[in-house]
Amino acid sequence: MKKLAIVIALIILVPSIAQAKDNDEPGPKVTQSTPRQFTQTAVLPSAGGAELTIVTTAGNEGQAKAAMSQAFGHASTKASALMAEVSKVNAQPRKTPIAISPELFSVLDSCRRFSIHTDSAFDITSAPKTEGFSNYFFAPNWRKLKLNKKKQTVTIKSDKLEIDPRTFGLVLRGFLADDIITSLNKAGWNNVQIRISNVTRSTGRDIHTPWRIRMDAPTAAEAGKHAYRAYDYSVGDVASAMISPRLFPQGIVDPRTRTLVTDPAVINAIVFAKDASTATAYAIATYAKSATDAQRGANFITARSEVKGILIAPDGEVITSAKFNMTKPTYAETKTLQKTKVATEKTEDTAEKTTDAAAQKTEDETVTTTQKTK
Repeated sequence: MKKLAIVIALIILVPSIAQAKDNDEPGPKVTQSTPRQFTQTAVLPSAGGAELTIVTTAGNEGQAKAAMSQAFGHASTKASALMAEVSKVNAQPRKTPIAISPELFSVLDSCRRFSIHTDSAFDITSAPKTEGFSNYFFAPNWRKLKLNKKKQTVTIKSDKLEIDPRTFGLVLRGFLADDIITSLNKAGWNNVQIRISNVTRSTGRDIHTPWRIRMDAPTAAEAGKHAYRAYDYSVGDVASAMISPRLFPQGIVDPRTRTLVTDPAVINAIVFAKDASTATAYAIATYAKSATDAQRGANFITARSEVKGILIAPDGEVITSAKFNMTKPTYAETKTLQKTKVATEKTEDTAEKTTDAAAQKTEDETVTTTQKTK
């Protein structure tokens, strides 16, 4: 199964502790705070590489690393189990109720609500055969995914549909980020940032500043270049998700025409929400709404008070939802860019000075020649 990039960042600020001679001796005294930052990376099956960072004190280093390991273990187990369960559901006969775990039922039920709130722009289903996208009845249709809460079953009502593994895998990142940050907060870790590839969830703050999220905004010409535009956004207790064409290489279904669009009108759709699952679902919905018209996607976000975000068009145009405060663009390769800028300025200054000197010399020589002639 393909692995997807996942980053989890957690920062916790706690006071340092004056350790007794015996570390097991109770009653440690609280002294001056000495924050430290620890980073741990792991590979999660069905989810990819995860990075977890904790800021704490020397006395709590062991606790921090234990919390990170526990978070990775929980995410790994849940991701593997849910992706495997979705594969089993898709392999079962259609129009037959299938008993599923409470965890999968909860995710699918949330996805159903997201579909309702986004006017079907977010859809967890897909047609296994690409040619089916040209027909409305074979296009994604979440209404044909029936859930029975009492019996905890799911029924796929159409032979032409399945739970889309790609879309499910993307939104699962949001659910995992929410679960991990909730469990860590309950355990007392309050300054946390979790990054799961294109999904971020934050609480509290960084060791020195508010958490920051970098949003890449390259133009079509800058794509793949070493230096391209990016925006830094300061965040607190918020989540974000970024959807781009690389996450939907086969294209995205336009919810208005119910047809597959392989050349979307945006190269990035970034949505902010109170939790990561909402941000991810709405980012996918916004990307779909923007399939043929970026402004339509921006209007979609603006009309929903629970989210906000930005869209990046192929020509680099930045379209934001209402009341979204953007920072000035930075660059992904800042140091390289600065060195290049300095070198260019020096070259230009040198060239300008050389030109001025040459012009002055010519002028002086002309004046001298004229005087001699006189």
